[in-house]
Amino acid sequence: MIILTLYFIVAFFSYPFIALDASAFALKIKPIRSLVQVGAFIIAPILLIRKIIVRRGHSYEKDI
Repeated sequence: MIILTLYFIVAFFSYPFIALDASAFALKIKPIRSLVQVGAFIIAPILLIRKIIVRRGHSYEKDI
């Protein structure tokens, strides 16, 4: 979970540098990196919200 959240942050800040790189190698690799970044942008926040909800649920169960 932490790894995905950190990757989400890194992807957010590194995306402009990847998008601006115009070398032939980067043009071949960029679509794969973009797909991974899109996945990170979608999955990381969902997992973070799920983790917060699960933690709150466990704390309520302990009180009962």
